[in-house]
Amino acid sequence: MKTKILCLVVLFAFLALTNAAVRRQDGGSSGSSGKGSSSGSQNSGGHDGGSTSGNGGEGSDNDGPGRGDGKRQINMLQGPPKGQPHTIEVRVHAPDDSYAMDYMFTTNGLPRHIVKFFSKGPNSTEIDLISRWNLWKVVEYVEGVNGTDGYEPDLDTKISEVRLFGGKTTWTNMDFTTSAGVNNTVYTVCTTMNAVAGLALEVCVAMADRKTERNRTVLNPDTAKWSFRISGYPFKSNYSRLALKVSFDSRSTVNKLDDKDAEDHGYDTHDQQVMNCDSTNAGVGIVATFQTTVDVTGSQCATTAQVVKSTIYSGQVNGDVDPDPTKISKRDDDEKDYTKSLQVVYFSYLTNCSQPESIYWDPTYGLGTTDSTTSGSSVVSFSGFLMVIVLALFKFF
Repeated sequence: MKTKILCLVVLFAFLALTNAAVRRQDGGSSGSSGKGSSSGSQNSGGHDGGSTSGNGGEGSDNDGPGRGDGKRQINMLQGPPKGQPHTIEVRVHAPDDSYAMDYMFTTNGLPRHIVKFFSKGPNSTEIDLISRWNLWKVVEYVEGVNGTDGYEPDLDTKISEVRLFGGKTTWTNMDFTTSAGVNNTVYTVCTTMNAVAGLALEVCVAMADRKTERNRTVLNPDTAKWSFRISGYPFKSNYSRLALKVSFDSRSTVNKLDDKDAEDHGYDTHDQQVMNCDSTNAGVGIVATFQTTVDVTGSQCATTAQVVKSTIYSGQVNGDVDPDPTKISKRDDDEKDYTKSLQVVYFSYLTNCSQPESIYWDPTYGLGTTDSTTSGSSVVSFSGFLMVIVLALFKFF
């Protein structure tokens, strides 16, 4: 009997120590993602342009894709300084050149963001991950009687729309600026679409070579922080709402991630949502992260409003069919890299006032981690495995 008790004590102690070590490792992973490494935190208010603030911390020089603070080398491949006024493309080097990321935003034909991940470094031509975020149009709609907030094409009433591509749509030349802080540099481009009198749709993109804070917004060097501003929309109804129609292309199915993945990506899970657009078995992913609130201006408007994401549709919905604008990107991009069918999403801005003057939203797009569910499962499985050993030994003795 004493032998049984001794074995149980030893094995339970080993189990406790192992689980504690796993938890420490897991906590370290999310810590290195920067939740406390930069001054300030994510905030949906006041995200306009401006200079960098704070030094962002020195960070680790070998911190892994999408996780840490180590300084990156950023090389411009295309952009206004190189004579391309409607495209910005950069290559971001890992601190030790162990991996690289290409990020591109262009308004040629169709406004879109593209992220590529090279696991073998900046000199590799082998793309491990790739994803494209296409911006289609702004929809004015009135909520139906189904009781669910957010635009659903087959259930809600579309009042008007403004496409971001085709016809007389033109985007201004990108305004490119650099802003030097303490131990960091922030690169920003902005462009505006003026297809309708009085309406301005502005997209800005900001990237930093080291994790830093910029007007209460955390910039991660492995992601691009972009913003979308709607000013002076020509509303046709007094109490309608606006939604942004987009689509994603990648090599895998777009999925929503869990709360732990949101933490690993470096954002507060209470006001962020994260979608996995493409991922490797090693847990590295291209992720789209977005604020669940927008800044709003206008008479009798609250200063913020909620953002909701629709179902991720496989293709277009019968109630809202457009000429496929991705044919434009297919003309310019290398389509062999995208193997999944079109995945359409609506982001709805739940304003509760009449005809807001402006709406401002700022998502991110880039590298992140998508392995938390797997690591959690492995802890449970390992614990279960040890319990089986305990019971077997108990029976044996």
